[in-house]
Amino acid sequence: MRSLAYEDVHLISEDGTKLHGWLMTSGAKNFKEKDTIVFLHENAGNIGLRLDYFEHVCNNIGCNILAVAYRGYSKSEGVPTEEGLQMDGRTIADFCAKSALFDNERVFLLGRSLGGAVAAHILVDSARVFKGAIIENTFTGIS
Repeated sequence: MRSLAYEDVHLISEDGTKLHGWLMTSGAKNFKEKDTIVFLHENAGNIGLRLDYFEHVCNNIGCNILAVAYRGYSKSEGVPTEEGLQMDGRTIADFCAKSALFDNERVFLLGRSLGGAVAAHILVDSARVFKGAIIENTFTGIS
């Protein structure tokens, strides 16, 4: 497999929590000519554990991946809470709408497990930012 070119991404959530992520693409750093998938990760692990998946998607689909860790995950500050994850989701959507790093007219959401709930929350307020959404293996209730 080919390696990924990437840029570190640093965001500040509404309450001042610092979030860290990566913008990845295959080959040269040419983010603007490709679709971008915003990957909202699962509850377990960290975004580094998904590198094989990111590499597969970037190399075989030919798109960018933006993966930002929620508060309390990977190198992001804070402690995860429902309210905090909602803030982080809004921060990621706002970044996607305004970023000059990639073509923000070609952005899709992919939420997996817990990330699907974050994606659903984002779509309530920011659906216009995204061309489409995939919700994968997300729970149907929290009892």
